[in-house]
Amino acid sequence: METQAKALKVLIVDDEPMIREGLRTIIDWESYGFRVVGDASGGVEALAKHLQLSPDLMVVDIKMPGMNGLQVIEEVRKVDEKCCFVILSGYSDFAYAKQAIGYGVKGYLLKPINKKELGLLVKQIGEYILDRIIAERKMKQAQTVRRAELLKAVLVNDPNRRMLANHLQELKGFLGGSGKQFQITLFRFNPGETGDSAAAKTLFEEALFEYVEDRNIGWVFPVGTDMGVLLIDRNAQDEFNGNGLRNIQAAFHSGSTFTAASGQIVGDVEALIHSYRTAKDLMNRSFWLAPGKIHGQRAEEQKVREPAPEPDIQALASRIYYALEIGNAGNICSVLKEAADQISHYDQTELAVKSSFAKLAVHVVKLAAVSGRQPAIDPCLSMIANMHKHRHLSGLIEEMEHRFLRLSIEMRGTGSSEPIMKQMTDFIDRNYKDPLRLETLAELFNYHSGYLGRMFKNHTGLSFNAYLDKVRIERAIQLLREGCKVREAAERVGYPNADYFHLKFKKYTGMSPSSYKA
Repeated sequence: METQAKALKVLIVDDEPMIREGLRTIIDWESYGFRVVGDASGGVEALAKHLQLSPDLMVVDIKMPGMNGLQVIEEVRKVDEKCCFVILSGYSDFAYAKQAIGYGVKGYLLKPINKKELGLLVKQIGEYILDRIIAERKMKQAQTVRRAELLKAVLVNDPNRRMLANHLQELKGFLGGSGKQFQITLFRFNPGETGDSAAAKTLFEEALFEYVEDRNIGWVFPVGTDMGVLLIDRNAQDEFNGNGLRNIQAAFHSGSTFTAASGQIVGDVEALIHSYRTAKDLMNRSFWLAPGKIHGQRAEEQKVREPAPEPDIQALASRIYYALEIGNAGNICSVLKEAADQISHYDQTELAVKSSFAKLAVHVVKLAAVSGRQPAIDPCLSMIANMHKHRHLSGLIEEMEHRFLRLSIEMRGTGSSEPIMKQMTDFIDRNYKDPLRLETLAELFNYHSGYLGRMFKNHTGLSFNAYLDKVRIERAIQLLREGCKVREAAERVGYPNADYFHLKFKKYTGMSPSSYKA
C-alpha cells in the first residue's frame, strides 16, 4: 500500500523487553504506512497508553502476568470500536483464536514471529484501515451535504407543511436525542483591502469547519454568501464563543475579518427556524455590529423603539468644531458617539446613517475652512467621498475621529499652553456669532459650569453672558460704522431677533443702533 501523509499509529504490548524491541525493528513499519508510537509491558500500562496515544493498531501478547491480552482487547473495545489488533502467542490454541475473532482481531501470529508473515498481515491491515477512512470520509461528506440541504430547506426555503415535517424528522435523526440546546450563528466574511481575498475566505471557512466539525460540537453550512454554524449544546456554545472565536480569528490575514450574529438558544429542532431568524435579523444590521466579535441580540434590542426626533446635524457639527478649536480629543469622540446614537435612532437604514454622517462631516469641514486658520482639509474631504465604503459603523466613526483629531492638531499646532481663561476669551472672540452657552464651554474644557462661571467672572469682571453681549455689541458697532444695515448687523453678530438686538444694544451703549450708522 502507499505510505499515508499521516502515518497510522502502532502500540506494542508484550511483557518481554527483547520481544518489544524486536517487534519495533523486525519490519519497516513506515513502508507500510505505520509508525510505532510506544510500547507497554503489561495490560494495565497498555490501557493507559491506549487512552494517551489512540493507536490505530495494537500488537498484543496473549499471555502476560496480571491482565492477559484478551482482557486488554476486551477493555479497549468498550471505548474504541476502530482500533485493530494482532495477537501474538507462543501457544497454538484454537480456543484463543476463536475468542480473538469475537473481538474483531485482524490476525493471530505464533511466536517466534515470521517477518514475512507479519509484513503481509500489517500490509492488509493498513489497506483495511485506509479503505475504512476513505469510506468514513465519503460518508461524512455526504452527511455534511445532506445536513446543509436540510437546514437550507427548513430555514431558508420555507417548504410546505408536509415537506417541513419530513425534513425536521430527518434533522432529528442527525441530531440525536432530546434534552439539547441549539443555537445558530451566522458569519459574514469581510475581505481586507490587500491580499488574496478568495484565499483568505477559504482559510476562514476551513477554520470554521476544523473547529466545529472536527470537535463534533455542531455543523457548518452555507447560507447564501454567509456561513452558518449550528451548535448542538450549551457547553459547545460557551466553548465556541471562547476558544473557537480565538482560533477562527487566528486564521485571518491581510486585514480581513468577519461579522458574526447569533440567534436565540432554542430547546428543540422545530424552533431552529426561530434561532436562524433572530440571527438573520441581527445580521441584517451588520453595519452596526463591530467586526471580529460574535453578537447576540440583547433583551432591550428586541423591544420596538419609539420614533426619535431628527438629529440636529448643524448643532452636532458646531460642537465638534468647538472641540477641534480647543483640541479636546475626548469631546470630539463623545460627540461622534452621541451623533451615532441620535442618527441611528432616527433612521436605522445604512444609507441614511452614512448620508447623515457625510452631512455632519461637511458641516465640520465648512466651519474649519472659514476659521481663518487655513487647515489642510483634503483628508477630511476624501473621508466624506469614501464614506460609503465602510462596512461597519465602528470603522466609520474610528476614521472620523482620526481625521478630525488630525485636523484639530493642524488648526492648533501641537497644543496650547495658554491659561484656561485666555483660551475661553479667545474662543468667544472667534465664535461670538454662534449660540454659545456657558454649559457648552464647560463641556469643552471639562469643568463644572457653575465653577467655570465663577472663574470667568473673577477673571473678566463680567458674567459669561454679559461678556458675550459685550463682544457682540462691539463687533456690531464696527459693522454699523462700515455701513451695515441694523438688521444685517444683528444677524451677523448672533442676534437673529432685531428687537432683542435693539434692547441689548441700548443697554450696553445707552444709544440705539441707528446712532452708530455711517
